[in-house]
Amino acid sequence: VELLPPGWEVLISSDKRKIRVYAVDFAGLEKITLQDFSVVTTALESEEKMKKLGRNSIGSVMTLEQNKVTQKSMKYTFPGDQIFLTAKGGVGLFRDKLYPELTAVLGLTFRDRYRRPNIRPSISYNYMFFAERSTEGFAMNTNSFLSGSFEFNSNKKESTPSWSGIGVGWLMRRNGDYFTGNTAKFFITQTLPNSRLQLVPEFYLTDDLKKFAFGVGMKFSF
Repeated sequence: VELLPPGWEVLISSDKRKIRVYAVDFAGLEKITLQDFSVVTTALESEEKMKKLGRNSIGSVMTLEQNKVTQKSMKYTFPGDQIFLTAKGGVGLFRDKLYPELTAVLGLTFRDRYRRPNIRPSISYNYMFFAERSTEGFAMNTNSFLSGSFEFNSNKKESTPSWSGIGVGWLMRRNGDYFTGNTAKFFITQTLPNSRLQLVPEFYLTDDLKKFAFGVGMKFSF
């Protein structure tokens, strides 16, 4: 920890960089504009770890005097990837059937070097609850799919990520006559801006992958 005398600090920020410039007074800030900052670039590039930076971010402090770097410290930070387990609830439409659904999701969120959520592979188990009228009232037919998906964050400029992706699933449990034989589905995911709602168009291949059917779901992430 270094205690600096009262002074002025200028923050220069962009999507990829945050630079803080400190000087004791305005005269010091004016002198900074006369410095040759190429020596800072040279000092960074001379670091051995810079050659294999990967997804690490860099935090560096340098003292610049008379166009020379007199002191420097470097800190390399690996982004905090996360494993997550969550649930989703919503409604879907398969052909002309409207149904409620529940989904359990297990996945990984990988961040880029600026600690922004970047990509998100996951596996999920989805329950589709079809209610049909019977002689005794209503019967519940539950069908379920095991799926895998890959999503990317298309909204890195905002604090709330917006996930878009694709996925594929396989029918694991069948009740009723909604699906016949081996059944697969392909789907597209799109999170609505600044919300937990996700729109999911779905394309089914049923009857041993010989017949096509379309569906769509609206899901909310808890």
